Amino acid sequence: MINYYNNLEHSFMNFEVEFNVPRSEIYDAFVNPNKVSMYTRSPSKFEGEEFSMIDGSIQGKFIQQRQNEYIKMLWKFKEWKEFSTVELIFKEDDDDECTLIINQSNLPKEMTG
Repeated sequence: MINYYNNLEHSFMNFEVEFNVPRSEIYDAFVNPNKVSMYTRSPSKFEGEEFSMIDGSIQGKFIQQRQNEYIKMLWKFKEWKEFSTVELIFKEDDDDECTLIINQSNLPKEMTG
């Protein structure tokens, strides 16, 4: 379930996704350029903290990372004027299962109606 919260200009959303793989696999899917390209089936580019995915359609910058636990980044579609802030929290449920908690703020109003 995706929860949206709106104010006059921007919105916030959060949701959780469960995976039947260790959290290290899901974490790596966000930070390893080769895995990003493999999963999205399109070019990705990582230069320092900045990245682009899906042949430049998504742009961003890593702000904070704790390996296999947490990522905070700026993220936007190339059409957006401003970046949103995304927090990814990787919770290990069992040895081979995890939950990904996604919090995204500063979403453009048109994204959530």
